[in-house]
Amino acid sequence: MQPPFRVEHIGSFLRPQRLLEAARAHKAKRLDEKEFRKIQDESIREIVAFQESLGLPSVTDGEFRRRSWSAGFIDAVDGFGLRDGTLTFRTESSIIGVAASPYARAPLRRKHRIVADDYRFLRSTVKRGVPKATVASPPVMHYFLGPQAFERGVYPDREAFFSDLVKLYRDEIADLAAEGCTYLQLDDTALPCNCDPNARKDVVARAENPDELTERYARLFNDCIGAIDGTHIAAKVPDAVTLAFRNRKGFISQNVLATCDFDNLIFTYILAGWEGSQHDGAVFESAFDHGFEVSAGTYYLGDAGFGLTPFCLTPY
Repeated sequence: MQPPFRVEHIGSFLRPQRLLEAARAHKAKRLDEKEFRKIQDESIREIVAFQESLGLPSVTDGEFRRRSWSAGFIDAVDGFGLRDGTLTFRTESSIIGVAASPYARAPLRRKHRIVADDYRFLRSTVKRGVPKATVASPPVMHYFLGPQAFERGVYPDREAFFSDLVKLYRDEIADLAAEGCTYLQLDDTALPCNCDPNARKDVVARAENPDELTERYARLFNDCIGAIDGTHIAAKVPDAVTLAFRNRKGFISQNVLATCDFDNLIFTYILAGWEGSQHDGAVFESAFDHGFEVSAGTYYLGDAGFGLTPFCLTPY
């Protein structure tokens, strides 16, 4: 089986009562690490068996090792603090409150692997279905605080902050790949919130452009998955453009172009964002308008999906 799937679970599962009690006891130092880990393992085996009993094609660990859905990332990274966000949460008639959000109070560095160790245990437990790793997306680490997402004494500007953020994700994705992970879900709440009229007003009030953020976050995603091989990557798009993004295999995707060198098989260029229905040759041609260059006298080898040009020798 390969994603995307018609049915799957998104988000955390409800934690069983004994896991909640164990977490409280562990925090209060009444339960040692070994016993707490044992209860986590047992709870994960149970939620895996539950998903398998339903016939779900993808299986997660319920995010049972985390304080909350995004805390697994925050707790694994040295340099994060928490402060009240700049966006308010509302009902139709009133403001509910403001959630605490992560910010960089020191340079960001992984203290340990973020979800790769969790995935290793999950993979050893799953008998049917595709083990799925989940992690909060890169924009989540910025959107809810915007300019306050990092201390200016730590990062002089947003791009410097994003640069370290990208490295965290690339390193973690490489570790996941080494563990055999084939399905990684980046959980994003930032871009959907950025569609809300009230949230967009809050973004403008903090002197940011919500449309510019959407464009920059799209590039931030692409930067973070830059080590993934060229492929059709599943996408969720508005209904109005669904037809354009439906590829020849029948699912909704982006057609992502990637090039690599022969010496080390290192990716040297990636272009994302094209509709899944777009022909490989057209995507290749468009790359020249997006910073792609081919040195004089050199060429790339391509398969039959690419046209024979002075820059691409086909079919290979």
